Parts: sequence; C-alpha cells; structure tokens
Amino acid sequence: MLFALATFMITSPVHAQVFPPGNGISLSGKSRFDQYVEIRDWQDMEVAQGDFRLNAQRAFESALETIGVRRQPSSVDYLVCSIQAISDDNQVAYALALEYWEKHSTDVHVLQWKSDGMNFLAKPAFQPATVAEQCADYFSQEWLKWNMSDS
Repeated sequence: MLFALATFMITSPVHAQVFPPGNGISLSGKSRFDQYVEIRDWQDMEVAQGDFRLNAQRAFESALETIGVRRQPSSVDYLVCSIQAISDDNQVAYALALEYWEKHSTDVHVLQWKSDGMNFLAKPAFQPATVAEQCADYFSQEWLKWNMSDS
C-alpha cells in the first residue's frame, strides 16, 4: 500500500512542477503570443499609470516583433510583463517580471517560464519604451536559445 501511495504521489499532476528552473524549452517553436503589460504597483509616480501602461504595451509588442515574435490576441500562449515602480525625488526603483503562461479555458492556467529583475533609473530615464524593452529583453534572451533557426 505504501508503494502504491508513493507511486501515485510521484506521477500525480497535483505534485508536478509547472515552473521548474530552466524551463525555457517551453518556448521552443512558439512565435505567436497574446501579450500584456500590467502595472501591479505604482507608488508616488508623477506619470499617469494608464498612459504609461498603454505606451509600454505598444513598445513591448514592437520590441518582440524585432525578434520575430508576433502578437496573437486570445492565444493560449500568453506573455505578461508586470511592472512595480516607486519614485523619490530623483529616481525610480522598479521591478519587472515577465511570465509565460499557457491558458486553458476549462482548466488551470499553467506558468511555464518566468524571468524578473530590479533596477533604478533617474526619473527622466524611466520611460515606457525603456521599461518595455527591458521586459522584451528578458524574453528574447531565453526565446532565442530555443528558436534560433525559427527567427
């Protein structure tokens, strides 16, 4: 009985890793994604959150197009660039996270891959295009490893 329980736990999808380190292989052969920029936190920022997000969205899509990745609305392959930012008198501290999700209409969405980081910029340098290009760079570094012949 103990052997059967151990076998069940090892093979059960409930215990499967959906976000293992180095899972960039999940990007292999994929070139169309639904793409979204979201702002999770926006503290003491002088720039309007909605305007920044919209401009970052456009810049993110454009940056991905340069490596051959196209936007496909409602795709099951979904990229999310999340921004958290806080400013003081002279600079902005911000965190970016880029996540690749497989969306399932009748099941749980699965996080396949994620990359993130933190940065500081002088206020004038904190622009939507700069931030979006950093997010796209996180993606392109891994995507190109698995799709060099497809780009």
